[in-house]
Amino acid sequence: MSTEIPQQVTDEILKALADGQVPWQKPWLGHRNDGPPTNALTSFSFRGVNRILLQLASNRQGFRSKWWGTKRVFCAFGLRVQQHQESIQVFYEEGGYLQGQTVFNAEQVDGPGVERYLVLQETATRLPDYDAAERVIAATGADIRHIPRNGALYYRLPKDYIEMPLKTQFLEGTGKLPGYFGTVLHELTHHSEHRLCWYADPHLSIKERYAIGELRADLGSAFLADDIGIPVYPNSTQHRKFVGQWMKLMRADNTLLFRVAGAASDAAEFILSFAQRQMRTA
Repeated sequence: MSTEIPQQVTDEILKALADGQVPWQKPWLGHRNDGPPTNALTSFSFRGVNRILLQLASNRQGFRSKWWGTKRVFCAFGLRVQQHQESIQVFYEEGGYLQGQTVFNAEQVDGPGVERYLVLQETATRLPDYDAAERVIAATGADIRHIPRNGALYYRLPKDYIEMPLKTQFLEGTGKLPGYFGTVLHELTHHSEHRLCWYADPHLSIKERYAIGELRADLGSAFLADDIGIPVYPNSTQHRKFVGQWMKLMRADNTLLFRVAGAASDAAEFILSFAQRQMRTA
């Protein structure tokens, strides 16, 4: 892998983190055209680091639409990119090398019918689907134990269970349902680690491996919430605790974010697959 692209991407994410931004988090809009950054041609969500880069661009430029496409794709749809618009590079691997491709958001495009890609207030009818979140969690079959005490939240690997406070404890606090589901999805991402045979680099210290695991879980829970269609309450304590370590590790290895973001996408898809399988067989 050429070092130029990973360094470029890492520098972009490091700048955002240094500015106090969390590039993989997004505001909740409650609209059918809101959601994970999505390819306008294929209708598939972008994965891994591309998802982070496009969400960061949306956060910075105020884009609300989830749809992204190349100039050629929008042209094929009878639309045109407005003049003087800045593109965003996404990356894909071809023959062992990273290649770049420039894409634009639907809000940078004009033409007849462009409204179907935009977030328009009059069609903002989508509500947080907490029932869907419950189904996703239940379908995994994970052993989740709700214990009525403060601070009881973790994934215990040797016995393979998740311990959580009661849902009512979140409802009485600042996080409420987004905080509860964000925490469960975070721990489910940890729960997927040995099932996907994912482990941080063994040559790193225990502290460093732990921080990388928390980065993967933070990304995975954000991806899952966005895919399911629910807001997540930002865990500012978690970010303050680990962001310095994340930045240090990224500076030391400019491929780290690519690997961890890819692993987080793998985890999100794995967790969602159980509910999708149930739907297909119902």
